[in-house]
Amino acid sequence: EKAIKPYNENFIAIVLHYLADLKDEQATEYRKHRNKAAKANNKAKIQLTIDQAKEVFANVQSEMVQQMQPSRYQSWAKLCLSICLLTGRRIYEICITGQFEIINHNTLKMVGMAKQKNEIDTETKSIEFTTYADTNLIIWAIEKLRELKDFAAYGGEYEKFRKGTSTPLRHAVTGDTSIIKNDAIDVKLQPKMMRQFYAAMLKFDIQKQQPNESDNFYDHELAKHLGHNAETDIETVQSYKDIVIYD
Repeated sequence: EKAIKPYNENFIAIVLHYLADLKDEQATEYRKHRNKAAKANNKAKIQLTIDQAKEVFANVQSEMVQQMQPSRYQSWAKLCLSICLLTGRRIYEICITGQFEIINHNTLKMVGMAKQKNEIDTETKSIEFTTYADTNLIIWAIEKLRELKDFAAYGGEYEKFRKGTSTPLRHAVTGDTSIIKNDAIDVKLQPKMMRQFYAAMLKFDIQKQQPNESDNFYDHELAKHLGHNAETDIETVQSYKDIVIYD
């Protein structure tokens, strides 16, 4: 308003009216966007009891250990997705960009987060997160994975990496040889869902430790481990509610 005071009253009124309409339009679009995301994810695609979830996580950890051993059926893709589920990290971080440091037996620190706004954030921004396997084992598994598969061949180009790895990663979670097998899961699994399994288990644990908090509180706690902004990344936060774990 200070900037337009020198102008006549009619002009000022028009400008203020336009600004008010613009704010209303932005607010409406924001609410529409948030409601659409919430509605799309209102019903979880996978619902597991905590016992079923623990079985999934235990089986995946066993799969990870098995894939660390040289054998005829060794699969870098199964090893990769096992690590992803147990850590909540993105596939690209586990394979290429992530640099990990042990904080304690179930907490890791990582720099090299994918999907950052600029290279400086990718190289310097760090995150600490819970793991669902001993951190020494996780570090060993990541080292084995990077020995098993030459990811340098993709030249640091994400699209080249994505296209070159999508088929074996998809096969690792489909069919009779999937790393996840549970009668309660009747949807087609995708590699990116490993991060959703992790988020569901972590949310269950946080709710147990700090019950009766708001959903917004749990979204923010998850964001600390996943590396998201719970205020602005609405669709991302909602997508992690596709899987729900309950008592």
